[in-house]
Amino acid sequence: MNFNLDKYRTAFLKPSLTFPYPWAGHIPFAYAVIEMLRPRKLVELGTDSGNSYLAFCQAAEAIGLEAEFFAVDSWEGDPQARFYDSSVLESLRARHDKRFGHFSTLRQGYFDDVRDSFADGSIDLLHIDGLHTYEAVSHDFNTWLPKMSDRGVVLFHDSQVRHGDFGVWKFIAELRERYQVFEFNHSNGLAVLRIGSAATEAFDDFMALAAEDPARVRNYFEQIASTIIDEQTRLLDRAVALPSGVEARIYYRNEDEGFSEQKSISVKAGGALGQVSLVFRLPPGERPDFIRIDPANLGGVFSVLSLAFRHELNAVVNLDVRAAERLLAVSGQLVSDRFEGGLRIASFHDDPNFEMYVGDVWGSLTRDGWVALEATLDYEALLTDRDVAEVAHSQLAGVTAEVNGQEKRLPLAALRSELASFNASVAEARARLDVNAHATNVLVSDLGEKLAQLIAKTDELAAKTATVEATTNELIAKTDGLTVRADDLLTRMDASSALLQHISQRSFFDRFRRRPR
Repeated sequence: MNFNLDKYRTAFLKPSLTFPYPWAGHIPFAYAVIEMLRPRKLVELGTDSGNSYLAFCQAAEAIGLEAEFFAVDSWEGDPQARFYDSSVLESLRARHDKRFGHFSTLRQGYFDDVRDSFADGSIDLLHIDGLHTYEAVSHDFNTWLPKMSDRGVVLFHDSQVRHGDFGVWKFIAELRERYQVFEFNHSNGLAVLRIGSAATEAFDDFMALAAEDPARVRNYFEQIASTIIDEQTRLLDRAVALPSGVEARIYYRNEDEGFSEQKSISVKAGGALGQVSLVFRLPPGERPDFIRIDPANLGGVFSVLSLAFRHELNAVVNLDVRAAERLLAVSGQLVSDRFEGGLRIASFHDDPNFEMYVGDVWGSLTRDGWVALEATLDYEALLTDRDVAEVAHSQLAGVTAEVNGQEKRLPLAALRSELASFNASVAEARARLDVNAHATNVLVSDLGEKLAQLIAKTDELAAKTATVEATTNELIAKTDGLTVRADDLLTRMDASSALLQHISQRSFFDRFRRRPR
């Protein structure tokens, strides 16, 4: 087996996350498993706000995978997690449809109701994250098992949760008797179950390494996860989530008016970095000559991908946001657009906005009823740190261009690709530094613990040595006493021997004297 974890660079991608966050710690593995398994069809049972599902989609997009992905959920919630209203699905659609809709589908419904729409043997990767009771998870697995292909893999979240009526852990214990299972212990646990016999070579090698050295595999992905979410505090790195309270707003006015709060509409920006579709519904009969769009109430980098007015009878007028006769002013810096026909703005203050003329569109739409402005925005970055904002401002200052006679800053096209490459390198380097720092802390902590153990054992050995030394000295003292006693005994024996010899000689002479003559 020759498996290199570092080969799968997708593990270092950065997600954009929304509440709730229990799955966030498994996102690096979600990225890597897509690259290792390259599933032709993925189904997720239980999606909620979409953190896990969008990570799967993001990885597929990054490697150019041709596949079909499906998220299945009632989007009503459950008693173990939370109940919620339609806003969760609406927010997810705003982040999902524009970017991933060409290969991914959000299917609202109950698991059993949609199961038969999938052919038997068609699913390569199944993620089960619905209700987590033993009965529910065993039912989901057994009813969807016939849908798994010969290279099938199943993921189970919350496999380490053992309180209340959570029962995934119990079901996984049973599955270990029939299948190869590897389990991550962090972020409530994630069990990886191999079903098919014909998975990719890369995934087979991963499972072999996980069986041979599970601690190494767990530590590797836990360290990368620590750059996304802190397991102890459950706080996210600020680079992957929008600050709370971010909103987009439009102002509208006629030729003889100024912009005012009374004629403005605000909507929530969705809670995550990335593409968002927003709808601003104007009051009935309102047909302004000018609109001003404020993408956020914070500085940052924003791309306006599309704008359109939609009438309540579904008549639509699309706006060319790059047209010179339409774009009047930009509060911020107009920079190179990444998407054909789009508009990109960098702002380093709390009031980014741009103003457009729209008085010419109403000839195409009746003045009866309401109209809505539909905007697709891409939130690339938000600047919450004033020092960072000042540095960014100085870096982008330089080359200029004009929009209707107004000076706007425009980086060179060559710098754009270099900057994108540099940013990607910095992101990867930062992730690696975070991983190495974490590994160093773990190593130092481990060495400190081992040193403390060694010192304790040394002290224990010294105490035992002192005891042995005392015992030895006592034994020597006793031996010296025995030697003295032995010498005394030998002296007495010598005296006794001499006395006996003397007595023996006297007895001989006495017998000799008594002999008759």
